[in-house]
Amino acid sequence: MGYTNYWTIEKPISTENFNKITRELEECEVIFPHLFKIEYIDDNSFTINGWGKDSHETFTVVKNHVGSNSCKTNRKPYDFAVWHILMYMSYLLGKDFEVSRDR
Repeated sequence: MGYTNYWTIEKPISTENFNKITRELEECEVIFPHLFKIEYIDDNSFTINGWGKDSHETFTVVKNHVGSNSCKTNRKPYDFAVWHILMYMSYLLGKDFEVSRDR
């Protein structure tokens, strides 16, 4: 099984908010380079994962994807970055975003 983060997006993320999210992600990578790496980032999506044995399932956000999503991190160090970005998204997107995780 493994430890999992869950989120639901009710409507597409605006370009303005998506740009804020990716900037936050890039700042986190500078501050915590040992926790995770950005595998891919463009105007519509991004993916991150841990390093080497500390990687698990890729965390992906797609700007125009509406619906439920999940990322199994298995409590590996990059979970900190995943949860931080999900909390930042919750702050920006408000009622159009729901987030939870295994306890």
